[in-house]
Amino acid sequence: MGYLAVIIPEETTNLFANPSFEIDTTNWTLTIPAGATAARVTTDGAFGFCCLTIANTGANENVIAESATITVSAASGYTLSWYYKTDVAMRYRVLDQSGNDLQSDNATWSASAYYRTIPVASTWPRLSLSFTTAGG
Repeated sequence: MGYLAVIIPEETTNLFANPSFEIDTTNWTLTIPAGATAARVTTDGAFGFCCLTIANTGANENVIAESATITVSAASGYTLSWYYKTDVAMRYRVLDQSGNDLQSDNATWSASAYYRTIPVASTWPRLSLSFTTAGG
């Protein structure tokens, strides 16, 4: 079972509304295939009290937690970061609003490498992806 919380450090601006699921799943769209579940947990958050728990025993591994669209500026740098813990290794992928894979500024990825692995973690390590938006 995996847990997810999107938390932005205090010195930055958090563009996500309800990033740690403190207000139910407001501003998030969850796509849950057969054999999977996703639910808000109110006792195990990385920061605050809440997080999203995802369990998947089905053949379709595509559980999707999609944030409401956020506004970004052209030719600007951003860092998307999140905290997680999981008892099984999982894969993740980050897409923009058009469904294109969001690539890191510091890596050249092939199409098959867009999936990154989240290793098993019993605490709340942080993952991040830095990118620059296209020029205006």
